[in-house]
Amino acid sequence: MEKLLLLLNPKIRGWALFHRATVSKEIFSYVDYRIFCELKYWMRRRHPSKSLRWCYRKYLTSIGNRNYVLQGTMLDRRGRPHTIRLRKATDVPIKRHVKIKATANPYDPNWEIYFEERLGLQMENNLCGYDKLLKLWFNQSGLCPQCDQKISRETGWHLHHRVWLVNGGCDSMANLTLMHPNCHRQLHAQIKQAEGTCCCTASSIEGV
Repeated sequence: MEKLLLLLNPKIRGWALFHRATVSKEIFSYVDYRIFCELKYWMRRRHPSKSLRWCYRKYLTSIGNRNYVLQGTMLDRRGRPHTIRLRKATDVPIKRHVKIKATANPYDPNWEIYFEERLGLQMENNLCGYDKLLKLWFNQSGLCPQCDQKISRETGWHLHHRVWLVNGGCDSMANLTLMHPNCHRQLHAQIKQAEGTCCCTASSIEGV
C-alpha cells in the first residue's frame, strides 16, 4: 500500500497544480471521488473473500473531520516510521490566472509599476520564481535599498527594475531589486519628476 501511495500522491498533486487555474472545486471533488472508487475496487481485488467493511477497517482511517483516509507507514532514511496519507485534489487551492489589462502597454512608463507588480505575483506563485525572490532578499540582506529598513511579510514588498522595461531593461536577477511598496511608489514618482524636469529644461534650451 505504501508503494501505491508513493505512486499516486505525485500524480494527484501534479494534476491538481496543472489544472487549478481553469477548474472548480466541484471538479476536484469529483476526481477525489473517482479515485476513492478505484481504491475500493483495488481493495476488493486484494481481498476477494473479505467484506468491504473489513477492507475499510484495514486500510482506511479517520483524521479530524475527514473519514475514509488511505494511510500507511513507511521508514524514512533514518529508519524511523513515517506516516504517509493519500493526497486529495481538493487540498490544492485554486488560483485563477490573472489576465493582463487590455490597455496595459509595456512601452508606456505609466504602466511600469503594473508590470513589476504582475511579475512579482507570478514569481511568488512559481517555485523557481520564489527561489529567485529569496535570493534577491538574501543578496540585499533583507533590507530595502531606498529606506534601508527590513523587508518582511508584514511590510510587504514590490519588485523594481533598475533599468525600466521601456528603456530596454529585462527581468534578470541583475536588473531586479526588492523594495517596500511605499518606497517603490516614491522612487517612481521621483524618477517621473526628474524626467519631467529634464524635458522642461530641454524645451527651454531649444527655445533659446
